Amino acid sequence: MCKYVRRLGALCLAALLLAGCGSEAVRPPPAELKPFTAVDRLDEVWSADIGSDIGKLQLRLEPVVVEDRILAVSRDGELSVLEVASGRALWNLDLDEPLLAGVSTDGVNAFVTTRAGELIAISLADQKVAWRTSLPSEVVTRPGVGGGRVYVYVINGNVMAFDARTGQRVWQQQVTEPNLTLRGTAPPVWSAGRVYVATSSGRVQALDADTGAVIWSTPVAEPTGRTLLDRLVDVDGGLSLHRGVLTALGYQGNLIQIEMASGRKLWNTPASGYTTPAVTDDLLVITEDNGDVRAWNNRTGELLWHTSELAWRDLSAPVIWRGRVVVGDFEGYLHVLDAGNGQLRGRLKVDSAAVRVRPQMVEEDLLVQTQGGDLIRITLENDDA
Repeated sequence: MCKYVRRLGALCLAALLLAGCGSEAVRPPPAELKPFTAVDRLDEVWSADIGSDIGKLQLRLEPVVVEDRILAVSRDGELSVLEVASGRALWNLDLDEPLLAGVSTDGVNAFVTTRAGELIAISLADQKVAWRTSLPSEVVTRPGVGGGRVYVYVINGNVMAFDARTGQRVWQQQVTEPNLTLRGTAPPVWSAGRVYVATSSGRVQALDADTGAVIWSTPVAEPTGRTLLDRLVDVDGGLSLHRGVLTALGYQGNLIQIEMASGRKLWNTPASGYTTPAVTDDLLVITEDNGDVRAWNNRTGELLWHTSELAWRDLSAPVIWRGRVVVGDFEGYLHVLDAGNGQLRGRLKVDSAAVRVRPQMVEEDLLVQTQGGDLIRITLENDDA
């Protein structure tokens, strides 16, 4: 599915671009899955139906875990609150508005944005809408939350902050947007009085959480080439913050690490993708847009391993889990790789629909939301796990 969006008023030109950028006709076929001897045994703990099939829409309906509860949304606008241990539905709320992104929470309210351009807060205690406010355009990524505020990156280039309790707008900052971008934006991330955003022009910015003022702005990559497609350097994947270092992956750009205090580039290497990097003290892992998975030593920057076994399988963002790297793919498989060398350790088909959202750790297990509207808890059954 084409992921480009043209930011011009002429809808016919946008349609031509969308038709012309259909890379499905020229991209290589997805790698076939080869038989192998599995050393990891994955099993389903429970499964819950939380909504209708998304199909091929490029939506990231990412759930969130709060203590012993899971918050998840469907594209039709239903918020489900489930028990972590059993997957049992505790309560549901139908917002009657289609959603384009996942849910966020501060532990008091859940926050979602609608296709119609609204930011909605739902009280977790009262199980009803606490407030709602209109936005100047749609939002295709989940809100950021922190410091008593909710932050949204609107598709027209506005970053906006709202009071988490009242919904009152606190500030608005305009970000320069190029004519052509990927269909999506990275969620704003709050940390220690700052909001970090990745722009569609290929930059990462730190904003003052109280005022919206730009503290620093660092390019992930500079546009090159003659055509709009060649010059596309969007940062569409999420930002990973770890021990004072921000890691970002650009499309047709770089994998970059930035010092959060100053905006100074610490390290970068050519890479291309639109998923969130996985980062620990020792390991940095990405999935690229061609399906390659690469891992580096996060302390030294040394490339540890690189595998193309899952090439062109539309991989999810990776998660580092119990000495392993796990990714989902377009056919509903979870692939388990050895974090030390990238070799396949296990595989499980969790759904007939794609796994586009990054699996999340919950206790010692993984939580997976599929494009088919299923939420699944997966455990590792190995005796040596």
